[in-house]
Amino acid sequence: MHVHERLGMKFGLDRMYEILERIGNPHRRLPPVIHVAGTNGKGSTIAFLSSILRCASYKVHVYTSPHLVRFNERIVLAGHEVEDDLLYKAIERCRLACHDMDVTFFEGTTAAAFLLFSTVEADILILETGLGGRLDATNVIESPIASVITPISMDHMQYLGETIEQIASEKAGIIKKNLCVMSWQLDVVKILLHDVCSRLGVEAISMGKNYDFQIASEANLLFSYGDVMLNGGRPSLLGVHQYINASTAIATIKSLNLAVDDTSIRHGIEGAKWDGRMQKIVSGPLSIMLTKGSELWLDGAHNIQGIQMLGINIDMLNQKEQKDTYVIYGSIAGKNISSFVEHLEGKICAAFTVKIPSSPISDDNIKLRDIFIAHGIESEAFDDVSDAFALCAKISATKSIRVMVCGSLYLVGYVLSLNR
Repeated sequence: MHVHERLGMKFGLDRMYEILERIGNPHRRLPPVIHVAGTNGKGSTIAFLSSILRCASYKVHVYTSPHLVRFNERIVLAGHEVEDDLLYKAIERCRLACHDMDVTFFEGTTAAAFLLFSTVEADILILETGLGGRLDATNVIESPIASVITPISMDHMQYLGETIEQIASEKAGIIKKNLCVMSWQLDVVKILLHDVCSRLGVEAISMGKNYDFQIASEANLLFSYGDVMLNGGRPSLLGVHQYINASTAIATIKSLNLAVDDTSIRHGIEGAKWDGRMQKIVSGPLSIMLTKGSELWLDGAHNIQGIQMLGINIDMLNQKEQKDTYVIYGSIAGKNISSFVEHLEGKICAAFTVKIPSSPISDDNIKLRDIFIAHGIESEAFDDVSDAFALCAKISATKSIRVMVCGSLYLVGYVLSLNR
């Protein structure tokens, strides 16, 4: 069953092509495109890619979603978030051109982004899919210079399929001619992606076969690509999974034979920024609420692979310095929360479940609380995120603790806005 059949509506790229035609087909006037799909690590891989390229003096456009605090985060023009007046003019042009069409939010914003990318000079556009790949609004790009597939796992099953193979097939829909760079994948996914590349005559560059990495002394990334070895420095983004994402970014640069020296690669890896992913908050009103010695972390982990990695990262933090960990958790509806909670058993002292004010499809905080309790984890539900923080502050008055906000990027974005 295809995505559009599961949605019960006409869902394809025809409408996107019509939108773009009405505004002058800006997708045909873009700089060379690196197209990125996957379940986890898309944003972090893009952050490393863009950081490396900027260090090598490339002008880089970037399109990502969702935003955390401001919509402008989604559209980066030659290294700078789009300004309000330019964004308004682009959206208004799209609105007027398509006033008689039933346009989705993502289709409209993608069209506006293409319009902006086509009018500002840049050397490369790094383009993230919104959902899936094959039928994604970004998949009107006919000939990207590279398709990058980050780790694929079970997520958005109601749209993409109920098996890992179905989901991978949807993500693989962005693979076109030129080359495909594959990050770490499950064996069944790796085989499927290689089969797609073989069928299309596309060069496949995969982790574990064409490139790999080790974590060297002082937590440096030691990257290998054939006979090439380089020290990529210590990734600025925290967590063991970021070594995978950084390696995929380097492999993409190397595979494209771009004019990027090893110094730019190292500076790019060490200087990349991507909020909300294993981000330690060291300033602002929320961190001040906690007593000295306590820590506040944000992580947008919202699917099985992400929450597994969060559990690993909690263990790694405790190996460096043991602290009792308290989770502030919120999620959108439709997730299999029980499987998430299993990966936190034995790693946290308590979970404080919250409603996500910025999300109309926030899961019920009482239901979430009961799931944590059913797994033997102490839990309390709060309607207001600030009340959960107040309880953490009270606990931190008696001991140094680690507070981890997770479960949804929407929750992370809301907390970031509270901390400004």
